[in-house]
Amino acid sequence: MLSESPCHYSSNRASWSCTEALLKFEREALRPKGVQLDVAAGIPYRAHWDERLTPPEEWARVREKVASARQGLGLLSGQLRAMSASDWAFVGTCCSDQIQAGLDAGSGGGVPADVLAARRRADAFTAEFFAAALTEG
Repeated sequence: MLSESPCHYSSNRASWSCTEALLKFEREALRPKGVQLDVAAGIPYRAHWDERLTPPEEWARVREKVASARQGLGLLSGQLRAMSASDWAFVGTCCSDQIQAGLDAGSGGGVPADVLAARRRADAFTAEFFAAALTEG
C-alpha cells in the first residue's frame, strides 16, 4: 500500500511523476523478486477532467496537466485498476480498533451510509473510466 497516485506530471509538483516513481519501484524492487505491480487507484487523478465541462480559462490552465495524467494512465496499462471492496477492507485493517470493529460489524466503522454509498459510486466511475481510457489509448 503506497500513497502515490498515478499523477504523471499532473500534480502541482510539475517536476515529479508519481507514475514514473511507481514504475521505477516495480522495475527495481518488485520485478527482481517476481512480484507484479498492482495499482488500485481511488480516483483517476485529473485524467477524467472534461474540457466540455470546464470553463475555457480554467481549461487553458489545466489542459497540459490533464493530458499528462492521461498519458500516465497509458503507462500503467495492465497494472492499473480501480479500488475494490476488498482493497477498502484492507485499508480498514490499517485503521483504529474502533473503526475496524465497526467495519467488521458491517456498520461502516462510523462512516455515514451516504458517504459509503458515494465511495462505491466513485469506485464504479473510476473502474468505468479506466476501462474506457485504457481501451482508447
